[in-house]
Amino acid sequence: MNKSATEEPEYIPLATARRRSGISVKSLRRLIADGKLRGYRPTWKLLIDVEELDAFIRGAATLPANEEAP
Repeated sequence: MNKSATEEPEYIPLATARRRSGISVKSLRRLIADGKLRGYRPTWKLLIDVEELDAFIRGAATLPANEEAP
């Protein structure tokens, strides 16, 4: 599913991302720390954009060097 220009991104907690991807929570945190995925923390929970996670799983994820996480 592709986001339209007006559609808000869907964020999921790390536990859900783990189940969806098969990547451990520890490894997801490491990927975020290494800048390979972006994490978003609007509250105490660390969240990941679903489409970005899916792109990473497909091997198509690239985070531009000058772009910061939301």
